[in-house]
Amino acid sequence: MLIAILTLFEEHRKALLLITAVGALIGIVIGLIIAWVLWPINFTNATPGHLRSDFQLYYFNSAAEDYSQNRDLELAKERLGLKMENEDNNPWTEDLTNLKTFLEDEVLPRTAGGQFEAMDRLARDLAADLGLELEQPTPAETAVPGDAPEGGGQRSALLIVVGLLVVLALVGGAFYFFTRSQEKAAARRTGRSTAYGVVSEEEEAEGAPTEGEVGPPLSSFTASYVLGDDFFDPSFSIERGPDFLGECGIGISESIGVGDPKKVTALEAWLFDKSDIRTVTTVLASDYAYEDPSLRAKLAAKGEVVEVHAGQEIVLETTALRVRVRIKDVEYADGDLPDNSFYQKVAVELRAWVKGDEEVVEA
Repeated sequence: MLIAILTLFEEHRKALLLITAVGALIGIVIGLIIAWVLWPINFTNATPGHLRSDFQLYYFNSAAEDYSQNRDLELAKERLGLKMENEDNNPWTEDLTNLKTFLEDEVLPRTAGGQFEAMDRLARDLAADLGLELEQPTPAETAVPGDAPEGGGQRSALLIVVGLLVVLALVGGAFYFFTRSQEKAAARRTGRSTAYGVVSEEEEAEGAPTEGEVGPPLSSFTASYVLGDDFFDPSFSIERGPDFLGECGIGISESIGVGDPKKVTALEAWLFDKSDIRTVTTVLASDYAYEDPSLRAKLAAKGEVVEVHAGQEIVLETTALRVRVRIKDVEYADGDLPDNSFYQKVAVELRAWVKGDEEVVEA
């Protein structure tokens, strides 16, 4: 089941990546609308006691400089959020122990050496006014006012988040490559891999090389178009071990008539070779499309046009790759349109070789 899911993902990876990107963008927009418009967070009446410790120190130093000029203790208390009207919003007034700890651990260690006299004076005047007994600590070896903030708490949290994202990305990548290797190993054990299943033993024997043909293909895939599959467009990777060599596939080229489902009158098989960066296309036309001059001319703009018959084999060839497209079955649908003008079912097998690796089978 896991292999089938991964194979389906490989087949539709472009569409899934586009859907994921669009979904992420929509989620971001919705999140911004909710956070900024519908339920924004409004933080009012903040005080210095809400700041991080290093920013508290910078703010206190600024208030201390003003206090050294005007010696207005009440104004300094107001600026520090220590007035009665702020006491419900300030951690320093909710519990004076918080303020005492800040003064002893952050302010006084920086003034013990005789520096920052303004801060020392304001700290001691505040303590005396509020009835706090301060203990003189030893000078600290930390940053002093004016240094760049360390951003310890927020930076640590950011590093933790980034680390978790990296770990998740590594785990996801390892899981993906592990499942891909398991998928390839299963394909090698069971036979030729295909987005629509594994080639059966009967098909293996039917497609085995005969005298004058090339040896076993590097990759082999089967696909079936059925009337009503309006998005029929399977593609298959051609790989040798971990190396990506190119892609091949088959899809709808042209439809006729009106209404649903599409009346497909031509399919197109294609081969992409990464070594010469080009795509070779052959149009698989119905009897009607092949015989109609105007329709055939329209299809010829896409590539070589061939009339499709059961058992027919078409060769797609590039600089380094060769793909043989074998038409296993063709059924035409009945309707109001001309006979043999659109398909009921087309089953194909695509077998890929690397040029130079082919060996002619001799009798």
